[in-house]
This record gives sequence, structure tokens and C-alpha cells, in this order.
Amino acid sequence: MALAFPRAARLTCTRHLKQNFSHTLADKVGLPSQERQRFITQIFGYNGIIAHGTDHMDIANRLQHMAESTENRSVQKLIELMSPLLVENAKGLERPGLHLASPIWTNNNCESLNHCLKQALSWRSLKLVELVQKLHSIIKTQHREVQQAICGVGEFVLLMNIRGLMNPKMCGIPFTGKQQKRHMKEFAITTKERLVRSTNSEKVVVEPKHKGKKQGQRKRKICNRTLSVSKRRQLNRF
Repeated sequence: MALAFPRAARLTCTRHLKQNFSHTLADKVGLPSQERQRFITQIFGYNGIIAHGTDHMDIANRLQHMAESTENRSVQKLIELMSPLLVENAKGLERPGLHLASPIWTNNNCESLNHCLKQALSWRSLKLVELVQKLHSIIKTQHREVQQAICGVGEFVLLMNIRGLMNPKMCGIPFTGKQQKRHMKEFAITTKERLVRSTNSEKVVVEPKHKGKKQGQRKRKICNRTLSVSKRRQLNRF
């Protein structure tokens, strides 16, 4: 995720962290129910560390203090293991332009696209034709985001192995519609094929299937003499 979206705010689902924390305390650590609830409330509760932390540094300090004051070594390791994820969430929520009503972020990455579709449909049932039109508009938006990444603008960037396909001129006037389609087709093919980098590391191209050999070309032994066209014709007669 960090390589694909280096400038995006990557947030971990707080609800799943809470569930994993509770299950680990119960199944692996073996804490009683009251002690488990006390730790969960201190971190994820309404008056807990996440809800009342002023910034990511404050949350990190509170979690560190909580881990150090815990006598149970297993619980201490578990808090230290979970702290970077909670601090990273706090950093993401502090980014300008990201306004959330609650500091507790709940999301399931597997259902993100489903959520986008529901938002586009306003949680309503549509006819088949209208549904297809909505899906088409969503896909067109994704294609525009890909084009922006190829141009070097927008929220997404290309991976290092396909960074050679970046072309800022594609979004300009000199590029016609056919040229844009040709470049997008090349981008789609390249992302599915094996790529090779030039010796000067300035260009990335698709590795040819024939490994640079001409069709029908075979490797000649060093001791073989090079024959002229007329002599090859004479040999082919026999």
C-alpha cells in the first residue's frame, strides 16, 4: 500500500484492531473479562486514549505510558505492537483536507469499492440500465485517475517498475485522442507483461517474447562458416 499510494493517508480499521486486541487478550493472554474490558476501555473507550488524544505524539506517549505501567508482560508487548498502527491513524487524520467527525476510523478494505458503489447509488435499488450507467461512470472516473497518474498529477503515482511510462505531455493539447488511447493501451499491456529496464535506467520496456532474436533465427556455431546466398541455395537443393 505504501508503494502504490505514497501520498495517501493509510488508515487502519479501529473496529478490527479492537476486536483483534480483545481476542488476543482472551485467547492467547488469558485475561479475565473484567481486566480485558478495562484495557479496551482505556484505549478504545469513549474517554479513552484515541478519543481524547490531542495529536499523534500525545497518543504515542499515552500508549507508551500505559504499556510501561502494565505489569503483565504479554499485555505490554501487545500494546507496543498495536501502538504504531494507532499512531499512524492519528497522523493520517491530522492531514489537511481530511475532516472526519470521529477520530475512530472504521473501514474494511475489501468492501471499499462496494461502499463507493453504494454512495454512487445513494443506497437505492436501480434498474439494470441505470446500474450499468453508474458502473460506467465509476470506471471512467478510475480511468481519469490513471491518466492523471501517468501525467504526474493527482493523488496516485505509478510504481517504480512502470515509472518509465509517465508522460506529462499526455494531458496537454499536443496529444490527440488517438495518441492518448494508444498510450493508455500501451500502459495496460505493459502492466501485465514482464518489464525490462534499459542499461542507462532511463526507459522501461516490455521484454520481447523472442528475446531480441529474429523469427526463425538460430544460434550459429563459431566454427561454422558464413555462406553466401547462392551457396545456401545450392545446399538447399540437396
